[in-house]
Amino acid sequence: MVINSQYAIFFDLILIAVLGILIIDGYRKGFFYKILSCLSFFLVLFICWRITPAIADVFAVFPKELAPFAKTNLAAFFYGYANRALIFVLLTAAFMLLLLVLRPLSKLFQKMPVISTINAMLGMAFGLVQGMLVVLIVYFVLNTPLVSNSKEFISASLIRYAKPFNDEVVLLAGDVLNDYQMIEKGENADTKSLQEFKVWLAAKGISDSDLAEFILSAVN
Repeated sequence: MVINSQYAIFFDLILIAVLGILIIDGYRKGFFYKILSCLSFFLVLFICWRITPAIADVFAVFPKELAPFAKTNLAAFFYGYANRALIFVLLTAAFMLLLLVLRPLSKLFQKMPVISTINAMLGMAFGLVQGMLVVLIVYFVLNTPLVSNSKEFISASLIRYAKPFNDEVVLLAGDVLNDYQMIEKGENADTKSLQEFKVWLAAKGISDSDLAEFILSAVN
């Protein structure tokens, strides 16, 4: 699909309108309602993703015997990935349950004089954040094969300013996803996948001697 870059101005107006609607909606419904509704997906995942490493350093909840390559010299290295994955799932479930409990309470803040004003102002700010998430999603979609002239169209639109934020999100998320993909390749390795797995381990700082010992123990 090709989108004529001459339509970029109309595209920008639509984006600005969406941002305005979300900001006004945030003012009307208030911060607490908006955050409880939006956190149910994007922000819960983001917050859990950010705090998981710190919590995983303190709590070991994944059964060690079930971790990948548990009987090798790199057991602790792989256990960290398994433990972080489980903690992420548990945190996400806990946050979702908490939101279900707190959602009805959000309406109480709309009835308190001073707090209701603060709630409305914060709701506007959160509406802006919600709008920026929409912009990032649209930017991502434009960069898929669905739009064959995406670079030309984006360069003509205000959405080009979303590129730095999009690149950071993709880079951070991509690194995490790549790590788990590499571990999966190592567990079900053919010759090509095993070579990729070894290169990945070396890039993670595993020494040649530890890598050689690991390969022998993993094969056996």
